Order: sequence, then structure tokens, then C-alpha cells
Amino acid sequence: MTKAKIMVIILVISLFLSTLQSTYFFIIQKKLSLTTWFFFNACAPANISFLLGVLFFLFKRNSFLLYLSIPAVFILGLAGLIIFSWSKPVSQLGHIFMLLNVGWVIWRIFKTKDFQLATLGLLVGFLLFSIFFSLQQRYILKHRNQFLKVMPMRLHY
Repeated sequence: MTKAKIMVIILVISLFLSTLQSTYFFIIQKKLSLTTWFFFNACAPANISFLLGVLFFLFKRNSFLLYLSIPAVFILGLAGLIIFSWSKPVSQLGHIFMLLNVGWVIWRIFKTKDFQLATLGLLVGFLLFSIFFSLQQRYILKHRNQFLKVMPMRLHY
């Protein structure tokens, strides 16, 4: 097995473990419903879509779902690094893993020259993510007090 394949396996497993950890935090420790988890921890559903894309790629050799997940994983990963506190850097590992996995997919796109399918997947992904993001923001606004108890931060709206 090449070093590149080993690195990809480590990246994907790291993303999976950080997604499990954040899901445990929101559902088990904070005792949130699945709906509330879905909207308060938007990174986890985005990561799950990415991980499903990885599985689909491995078993069907089709990268479309992988490309489709990139806009959400990239935007939420980057936003998480900027918005959330660095007082506990360990809590930022999930966002770092998200961006490293996106980097691997971008590297793969250029290596395989899979530009047509990548463009289609990214465009559809941006469309779906924009719909999800607007719903997520509405949910957070509607449940602002609960959100601030779970995620103490300053909201600017």
C-alpha cells in the first residue's frame, strides 16, 4: 500500500471518529433530539454525506457523491475554524480533518482529471448546501436560547 493511500485512510478514519465524537456530545451528553442535532451540529451530517461518498466511490468507483459533499464539508469546516473558540484546540480537530479531506478530494480531481463529474457534483452540492444552510440558520434562530446553552457564543442576529 502506498503512502498516499495510507494517508487517505488515516484522514477518512479521523473524520469518521471526530464525527462520532461530536455526535456523542450532542445526542448523548447534551441530550438533543435527532432534529436538533442535525441542525446544531451541521458538520456531522455534512461529514456523513462525505463518508457515504467515500464508500460509494470505493464500492461503485463513482465519485459523484464525494464531489457533491465537498461544498458543505469545506464551508462548515472553514467556518468552524473561524467562528468557534480555539480555547480548546482539540475541539477544532474535526474542522481540520474536514478541510484535509476536502484537500484530498481536490488533489484527486486534478490527479484523475475528473473535471466534468467534479463540476457537476460541486454545482449540485452548492445548490443542496445553500438550501440546507438556509434551513439550518432558520432553525437556529427559532431555537436561539437552546443553541446558546449548547454552544455558548455570540450570535450577531
